[in-house]
Amino acid sequence: MRRFFLFLFVMVFGIVPGIVLTGSIAAAAPQKIVAELTIFSDVKALGNLGSIGVFSGHAFITVKNVSGSQISVGGMSKIAPQETISVGTWGNKKEHAGVWYNLESYFVHLDSSAFATASLTRSLTAADLRTLNTYILRHDSYDTLLALNNCSTFASGAWNSVTPWSSELYAGGPNTPTGLFYSITQVGAVKYGEASNIPWNSIGVWHADGKKKPVRSVSFADAAPNITFDEFPVGTVVTNQYAGKGALFSGSPGPVISQDGSNPTAPVLSPGAGYSGTIDITFVSKGRNVASAIAFDIGYINDWSGASISWYSSRDKLIGQTSTNDYGIVRILIDNIGVHRIHIDTTKDTAGAAIDNLEFDLK
Repeated sequence: MRRFFLFLFVMVFGIVPGIVLTGSIAAAAPQKIVAELTIFSDVKALGNLGSIGVFSGHAFITVKNVSGSQISVGGMSKIAPQETISVGTWGNKKEHAGVWYNLESYFVHLDSSAFATASLTRSLTAADLRTLNTYILRHDSYDTLLALNNCSTFASGAWNSVTPWSSELYAGGPNTPTGLFYSITQVGAVKYGEASNIPWNSIGVWHADGKKKPVRSVSFADAAPNITFDEFPVGTVVTNQYAGKGALFSGSPGPVISQDGSNPTAPVLSPGAGYSGTIDITFVSKGRNVASAIAFDIGYINDWSGASISWYSSRDKLIGQTSTNDYGIVRILIDNIGVHRIHIDTTKDTAGAAIDNLEFDLK
């Protein structure tokens, strides 16, 4: 009989008398925030800046990396700490109809008043970011004719994929930036005109290719100078070969293009044989000989803080400095303006390091 009542107790209350369940009702540890998601909608964008065909306006999202390591956004990898990338769908670009990366950022870079937006921002955990990335990769498409799958459809869907149902946004029926704009304005945390503050990060403009690796745009090839060190043969000692793109190289023992087996995007620029040494990058242009929105890869990093980076003004005044805070291939972002020279020192790393995929803006 005792066994029967014990069985009944367990069936009804789900616990066994006399047994203490530790941790079963304890609050879950808060998850670490790795990124910030912002949704924008503009009802006034027209022509090249409007993406919805017969309707005016444009809607998109940005993702900012607020973690201490590189992240991926959709199909774009190596987004550096504090780097922001825009993601939106476009139906009026001949090169691709669907997801574009950094196109909105580029338009804002050219004209800070490009978009007059209402916006909302929320934090993303690592799990949220994985969910968002899955959504982006699955929605590389655009339908202008029926207005059932346009920029506002994509932006609101991206937001709603990581947002509780009580905070979901509605883009109207049919979906339009106007409908999404109105939905955003009904939320107390709405902000206006924030698109003017979207930073240009020199990643350049890319478009999706379904679930494959994104493709660098040829329509916006001037979005950021790009030096991959594939332009000259391995073994080339590099000094002024890239002057036409705005950069001179020097250092010790002497920068040379190398075939680094530990870097998947090799050839790379090594400080010299053995990858240990220094590289100096000096920016040259017809104007002030300074650059901004600078980014490059450095690696392979074997030791924490194995490489140090410092950057200077045209008067050789130190503007900022950092060191590698990760292992492997590390993306470095320098978001200061007025940078004339960068000094890279790889001598503290056991095996040294090289740089690759240098991007910057001379504007």
